[in-house]
Amino acid sequence: MKTWSRNLRMLAGAMLLSLAAVVPAAPAYALNLVACNEGGYLRIWYWSWTSDGFEYEDSRCWANAGEDDQLYIRRATRLWSGNNAGYVVIDEERRVNFAKEKEVRLDEGAVTFLKIY
Repeated sequence: MKTWSRNLRMLAGAMLLSLAAVVPAAPAYALNLVACNEGGYLRIWYWSWTSDGFEYEDSRCWANAGEDDQLYIRRATRLWSGNNAGYVVIDEERRVNFAKEKEVRLDEGAVTFLKIY
């Protein structure tokens, strides 16, 4: 009886391992700017930082610019693009080309508005 139970547990474990190999890993939360580069804006509520990137509660693109149609980042220390496209203006002073600069340092604790052109 013990051998049968042990074999059943081993079989169940092997099935779980094979299922894990088929299921794709969760995507990294690197900010993708391409989706909103066509004159639109991206807004993200940023909540936490992980080794994989950003975790956010909501993100949305708009076709037309508006006062709220900007990228809101709270408590962020790093921001990067998952691709080589996109320009971002930070505080209307510093322009960042993500093809050349992948990481932007922001003041921790501040709410920074980034507009995607």
